[in-house]
Amino acid sequence: MTVAVGNQVAGNTVKVSVVTDQTVWVVVRDYVNGSAGKILGAKHVDATSSTVVVPLQRSTEAGKTYSVSLQ
Repeated sequence: MTVAVGNQVAGNTVKVSVVTDQTVWVVVRDYVNGSAGKILGAKHVDATSSTVVVPLQRSTEAGKTYSVSLQ
């Protein structure tokens, strides 16, 4: 499984490139003091090799860093 995320404009979605051979959750979190924080949004995806758009409960903010993981 791999996940890749580039720089993006602030907003209520995050575009993530995902390669996985199993069903996973793509999870976007705040990144605070060097570790993943509160979950902003998640999307359940089947085995794929594509760009996934993850809807967020709270928009990202310009200049901040966020964490994306597959679970």
